[in-house]
Amino acid sequence: MGIISSCKDDDETRIDGISVDKEEIAIGAEGGTEKIAVSSNDQWVVRVSKPWIAVSPANGFGSAVCELTIDSTLTNVARTAQISFTMNGREPSLVTVTQFGFGKQILVKEPEVEIPSSDASNLFALAKLYGISVEELLKEVE
Repeated sequence: MGIISSCKDDDETRIDGISVDKEEIAIGAEGGTEKIAVSSNDQWVVRVSKPWIAVSPANGFGSAVCELTIDSTLTNVARTAQISFTMNGREPSLVTVTQFGFGKQILVKEPEVEIPSSDASNLFALAKLYGISVEELLKEVE
């Protein structure tokens, strides 16, 4: 009876081409940073379809972690961009970034706004509710 053993590690994962650990990134209107792990067995380069995203490093050899910096937006609608991780002679790995816009906003141009009452009876009803006179209510409001 004999025992055969080997020092070669056949379980090691071989990378063929290029791959990334994310296919989609969703981020809020305030922007921020995200990380993407790139796995490759050769040189690669990153291309971004929109100027509001920066990637560092933008190229490399082998595996690396890239940091995406996504600018904030002032719009209230979502916007998308594609990031392409490309290696010569191989299909690129694509990442889609979706940035959501801010919700509806009210812009106040003046710090104080006076709204005239169209119904004087509301003042009397409010005074009656609190059990005070209209004059006392007006003093409290001022």
